[in-house]
Amino acid sequence: MNPVLKTVAVLLILLAAVLGIIAFQIARSPAPEVAAATPAPVASVNEAPVKQQTYAVVVAAKALVAGSALTAESLQTAHWPVLPANGFTDNRLLLGEVLRVDVPAGDPVTRGMLAQGLATHLKDGERAVSIAIDEVAGAVNRIEPGDMVDVFFTLAKDGEIASTQARLLLSRTRVLAYGAQSVDGPVSRAATPDDNKRQNTPAAPPRTAMLAVPLAHVNELLLATRNGKLQLALRAPNDIALPDTALFAARDPVLKGRAGLKPEQQQQLQQPDNIAYAGESLSEVAASSSQPEGKAPAKPAQSAGSRNQGRSIEVIRGSQSERVRY
Repeated sequence: MNPVLKTVAVLLILLAAVLGIIAFQIARSPAPEVAAATPAPVASVNEAPVKQQTYAVVVAAKALVAGSALTAESLQTAHWPVLPANGFTDNRLLLGEVLRVDVPAGDPVTRGMLAQGLATHLKDGERAVSIAIDEVAGAVNRIEPGDMVDVFFTLAKDGEIASTQARLLLSRTRVLAYGAQSVDGPVSRAATPDDNKRQNTPAAPPRTAMLAVPLAHVNELLLATRNGKLQLALRAPNDIALPDTALFAARDPVLKGRAGLKPEQQQQLQQPDNIAYAGESLSEVAASSSQPEGKAPAKPAQSAGSRNQGRSIEVIRGSQSERVRY
């Protein structure tokens, strides 16, 4: 027999013996235990749940009506999972603000619910009144919002005014807006493709001014605006001089207080709201009805021809009157 083949045969026999021994050992070894599934951890009853993030939100503590001022009692802080758009987290930022809409109890107070614009710059008892101005009446357009001005007016002689007059109407009056400028800043608007062209075009001169006028003087300003010419006089901001109206005769209102009023009711007639309601007449504002004591108003002389021209009636259009013969 070939020696090489003999050697290969011996090696194969030895390999078969080794494999047989390994198979025998595997057959005798116990089967591996299957690992038990690990149960999910159960939360303990005493463990605190994970807290969700919340935000402080200022809400109405009760139903609030439009026009009411916000106080500490009308607001409270709630914790919400989200912060409302334009909401507030500190009620101290809202104290004294005025609502322009109704807010139900529990609803958040947002910036859009608050009074905004020029109305927030008015003091108690003031009203914002617009008047027409030009370069002359507006002090050559040197007036800016926030300035103090004196308002003068002139009235020309006509059927109701005995003589042409000029006098101070309102003293130390605050300017809220002048043209497009206001104490809130320039008027904002969306950009347009024509903005580049407008930059090279001179701005239109201001045509209106808005003044903060005490309520008791709004009537006389309106009368002067409709029947005369106004002039704004710029004054120094630290000049606080005012005319002493107690030195002059009181004007008669359009509506008189009714008879039999008690003393305290007579005093109420001097409140700004009641003065404004009583109204003003142009003749009183212009003081054209005042005459020296004991002297009746002079009547215009008539010629013989004018007395024989037939009958006439008086036609009144607003504050203007004329005689029409028939």
